Parts: sequence; structure tokens; C-alpha cells
Amino acid sequence: MFDNDGTLWTEKPTYTEVIFAFEQVKALAPDHPEWKEQEPFSLILENGLGALKEIGLNGAIDALTAVYAELDDAQFAARAADFLDDPHLSAGRTYAATTYAPMVEMVDYLRDNGFEIFIVSGGTNDFLRTFAETAYGVPPHQIVGSVLETEVMLDETGVSLKRLPQLAYFNDGPTKVLNIVQRLGTRPTIVVGNSDGDLPMIRYALQGEGPRLAVLVNHDDDAREAAYDRGAVDAIAAAAPDGDNFILVSMKNDFAEIWKP
Repeated sequence: MFDNDGTLWTEKPTYTEVIFAFEQVKALAPDHPEWKEQEPFSLILENGLGALKEIGLNGAIDALTAVYAELDDAQFAARAADFLDDPHLSAGRTYAATTYAPMVEMVDYLRDNGFEIFIVSGGTNDFLRTFAETAYGVPPHQIVGSVLETEVMLDETGVSLKRLPQLAYFNDGPTKVLNIVQRLGTRPTIVVGNSDGDLPMIRYALQGEGPRLAVLVNHDDDAREAAYDRGAVDAIAAAAPDGDNFILVSMKNDFAEIWKP
């Protein structure tokens, strides 16, 4: 089981899905003149990503859920595809091409050797499922992400789904363990992450019987990607460069290449 943001692809200068959501706020703003006076939308429209300093992650989630509720599946998929082909803000490549070469190689290696690969991430199922199969070969039913509240609509024409502008749950920390248990019903053999939010599922995996492995990606390469430990201090302290079954991997020292070609 792999985390996505900061593990399989970059999460700098901020989460890619947040950038996508903010772009959708701007795109949908002409249909919502009230957003000019309503936070967090007014701050996003005025300051772009700079609004994050004021609205924080909770404000970003409010914006994300609001715009996602406006889009049906076809609209969402088309907008996500267009966005992923755009140039990334700092990586010098498209958003879709900001996957880490060694991590994609690890996914492929494990799959080739009989492992079933799941992505367990804080990103939403809606967004992850638009690119994960192409990027990593992970199909939609093997994605465990955050979920918007959704209403099932029944009428004489059939069944339809309507996203509501709020999260059912944010898939991070202990919630990752809960969803692994409830949705998959199996304890992971290998867990790969990069932050304190991945520690609960790492510990859950390592408590199982038999051979177990946890890998933590340490972002310490400010020349080729970014150097930071915010939100990962506890996880970095728990892992070790020469660890037995909880390994700390240095991007600076252990990644021959950062980006997948």
C-alpha cells in the first residue's frame, strides 16, 4: 500500500489536487458572483495559492468540495485530464509527469512479483482515479482515498449519483487504517509513505505476523526537488537508514533519478 502525495509524486509547492481545485474555483467563478464576497472563494480568486496562508487546509477542502459538487463525472474527468497536461508550477514538466522514477519502479517490481498494489492516500477518490491507472497501473477499485458525501438519486429514469459539498471523511492518519480494515479486510505486507499521516498504517502493517516492510521517503533533496520535514518529523525519527523492516530512504542519496521519464 502506497501513499500518493509526496510518496509517488510531488506534493510541492502544495498538494497537486489543491492546485487543481483552486483552478476550478477560478473557472466556475463567473457562474457564482457571490464567491467574490464569500470566503474562502474570495481569497482564492484574489490571491491564488497565496490564499492558503489565510484559509489553511480546512479552507482548501471547503473550496475543493464546493467545486467538485458542481461537476458531473464527465466534466470532472475532462477538466482533470486537461489540468494534468499543464506545466507544473516548479518541476519543469507537466503535472502528470511529476511521478518519482524509483517509486514507480518499486510499484512495477512488486506487481511483477505477485503483489497487489493499493493507493491509500489523503487525495480524493475522484481525483486519484483520473490518473492512477495510467501513472502507476493501479485500477480504480484499488484506490482508497478521501470521499465526498454522495447522494444516490432514484427516479423513473434510473439511478444517479450527486456529490455533496462536504467530505464524508479525510483519509489520513488513523482513518487510513480504518479504511484498510473496512474496505480491504486485509493487513498490508508492505507500506510506503512519507509523512506522520502514514505512521498509523505503517505500524498496523508492521504488527502483522511474518515478513513485513515499511519504507519512508525522506524529502531531503533541495537541488532536484525539495527539502522539508514538516509533517514528517515523527515518521523520520521512527525510521532508520539502516533499519530492519522500517527503512528511511533519502531522495538525495538513494534516488539516482527523481522524475520518471
